[in-house]
Amino acid sequence: MNGRRGEIRDLEAYLLGSFYHRLSRALKKEERREQTIHLVSSVEELDLLGASSHAEREQDIEGAVHAREILDRMDAWSRKVWIAREYGYSWKHIGHVLGIPADNVMLRFRRRMKVLRARLSGGR
Repeated sequence: MNGRRGEIRDLEAYLLGSFYHRLSRALKKEERREQTIHLVSSVEELDLLGASSHAEREQDIEGAVHAREILDRMDAWSRKVWIAREYGYSWKHIGHVLGIPADNVMLRFRRRMKVLRARLSGGR
């Protein structure tokens, strides 16, 4: 050891300590392996997970189609306000940009969405 450690004075204590150290490392390694194996799901669980994520993707696609249809049927003003809200702008900021009080912007937008919703659902 290039003089970094002294001599072993008690060989039995050294061997016992070495044994405990190696045993502890082996047990920890085995425990990590068991946890890794436990984390891997069974084939049935993976199939269920895949089926549920497939259903979620279908819902996402369906939602995107509905959103696209709604956007296509919006007038230019409503589309502009909706896009601004999607980007996180407040009613106050949108109203400031449009030169209209925030309350009026919100009410006008909600009224137009109510009319659009009724038109899309077959009413009016």
